[in-house]
Amino acid sequence: MIFYTYMWLRENGTPYYVGKGVRSRVYRKGGPPKDRIILEPHTSEEEAFAAEKFLIAYYGRIDLGTGCLRNRTAGGEGTTNMARRPAAWNKGSKGVVKAWNKGKQLSTEHRVAVSRTKKGCSPWNKGKVGVQRGSKHLLGTKNSKATRIKKSARMKKLWAENPNWRSK
Repeated sequence: MIFYTYMWLRENGTPYYVGKGVRSRVYRKGGPPKDRIILEPHTSEEEAFAAEKFLIAYYGRIDLGTGCLRNRTAGGEGTTNMARRPAAWNKGSKGVVKAWNKGKQLSTEHRVAVSRTKKGCSPWNKGKVGVQRGSKHLLGTKNSKATRIKKSARMKKLWAENPNWRSK
């Protein structure tokens, strides 16, 4: 896995945010256009975190009055979800999540919040027209033969790459 640090630049070329990422994270957060993003690849997550800390310290933070960055922390915290997972998760084994969570207790506040959302709150789209999933104009429509062939090929490839997806 390739980790990187990134800087989002203002129109005048000065950086306003520094972060650490993997895969396409830098483009998913609603940042600037691609021509105003600088990426620096790293061989490990630790190296990327160190570079993030260095860049934030070098350019300084607006909230501390030390520089031009909008970052709210000194950097170096957080994780790529893959780094903290048990090795078995990466294999796609069934029941691993259940085993991982077995015996863990939710806090009282968390249980109350979950209960409240299940009991009294209506869905976000209740009573709204045209925003429900599977809108009427899409019901009963079929994909073209070319689209069905592409989807089938993609799923066959995914099944071949992930044999543990098959139910036993």
